[in-house]
Amino acid sequence: MNEHRIANPSSHQFVDFGISPVILLHETQYKSAMDMKQFADIITQFCRKFRSSKLKDVKYLCHEKVRDRHVVENAKTVNVILDDMVSHGTLEVSTIGLLAELLHRCGLRKTMREIFHETGVSWQPDGASYFSSFRCFLHGVSRLISQEMLPDLMRYCSFRQILTPRDCDEIEDSLDLFSMLEEKDCIGPININLIKDFSSWILKNKALMDCIDKYEKSLQLAGTWNHSLINPLPLLNLIVLTVSELAMKIWKRTILVCKNDG
Repeated sequence: MNEHRIANPSSHQFVDFGISPVILLHETQYKSAMDMKQFADIITQFCRKFRSSKLKDVKYLCHEKVRDRHVVENAKTVNVILDDMVSHGTLEVSTIGLLAELLHRCGLRKTMREIFHETGVSWQPDGASYFSSFRCFLHGVSRLISQEMLPDLMRYCSFRQILTPRDCDEIEDSLDLFSMLEEKDCIGPININLIKDFSSWILKNKALMDCIDKYEKSLQLAGTWNHSLINPLPLLNLIVLTVSELAMKIWKRTILVCKNDG
């Protein structure tokens, strides 16, 4: 799987979150190179330079990293979220790279370079994530869905009786849509059929298809591939066709035998 760019590859440990192995930097690695003043400076810079327009992205990605989700969901600034994570222990010196990943995933790469310049901390797209694979996948897909596409997706879900008119009124963007679909158990870490339907029948977006393909391959490599991800219709059609052909052959042979006996 993916790896962080670390100076000492032996100083990490694998932690299985149920989807794919995630590499966490060993606690002593950053502590040896960063004191608490630097840690506090990085968080302060992050809060000062972070764009408020990306706040929902942080709420979505950090959903499983906070202690008080009610407080975070209603947070008006990123400071509230980071305060909760620090007090919860999911943001500390050893996991400071989490902030670099947040900036990168939010498209704030210049800000990431400014904050982490000469700190020895970085995160690359091919690096292991501090967040769940599924949440990162959906966040990546959301960045490929424009506001103009959203009504079509909601209409499609309504036609399939997945969303009610009230549900649609509560959805402002694709992250809201995915959160609601996840709450309704319509999508999950090993069930992305609905997302695949979006790409096949509505969006026809090559970048989205590539994103789906990459996620499915990561599941296969992690050993969590589920056959429910496979569209059953082509297989069913093949079975029906095979049985029909077999029945036709038996019928023809029966007629031939009857003629010969006659």
